[in-house]
Amino acid sequence: MKIFRNILVTALVLTLSVSAQAQLKVFAPDSTLLSFKTKHVEAEIMSESDSPAIFTYGFKNIGIRKVKIDRIMTSCSCAFAYCDKNVVKPGEEAQISVRFNPKDHPGKFDRKIFVYTDEGNDPAATLILSVNVENRMDVPDQYSISMGDIRLKSNVVKFRKGEAATASLSFMNVSGRSLKFDCDRALLPACLKFYAEPVRPLKDGVIKITYDPSKGMERDEMVILLQGLGGTPSNSSIKVILE
Repeated sequence: MKIFRNILVTALVLTLSVSAQAQLKVFAPDSTLLSFKTKHVEAEIMSESDSPAIFTYGFKNIGIRKVKIDRIMTSCSCAFAYCDKNVVKPGEEAQISVRFNPKDHPGKFDRKIFVYTDEGNDPAATLILSVNVENRMDVPDQYSISMGDIRLKSNVVKFRKGEAATASLSFMNVSGRSLKFDCDRALLPACLKFYAEPVRPLKDGVIKITYDPSKGMERDEMVILLQGLGGTPSNSSIKVILE
């Protein structure tokens, strides 16, 4: 009876071991030989009319044997990837470059890059390229300043110091959707009021900025930070100058 019980225990352990190995094969992790500086690159906002851009992923062979890069595949024909070395020796560094063409690919999405080596049939690494491509359209030349979902003629307004007034900035909605945005109210100086009218796709709109010196907290130069446009803070601001 004791012998039979030992046999059952041994069989159970072997079964669990085989199952675990099978799961490891199905959910194979990335290669332990290739160490990447980053596996996820977020591109700056692009337009369909932009030229193709190249993004790089540096890595190092941290193993004790050389690794051959068999092939590199991408999840979309808009991205073409290649490695600067076919064989990477132990301790050696290499670089994978991805050439992304935004033409006819508007929207926000991720593109995956699969790196295959002589280690096996599974990808040795899966890289990600996150892109945000604006719709291609004929934007008048005067709308030369890009801020995510809008283009402006100017991002600077000027007032005479001590004289209440309202200034307007013209913009165009280039997002392909109806747009309503605001500014960061917590950072808006008390002497300024901000209003941006809702606007439909490909239509012009107006931003109105009112200066009231009686409210105080004014400075010779102030910044209004826009929100809801999909751009970075450094690329989403209007400067107010008091002369």
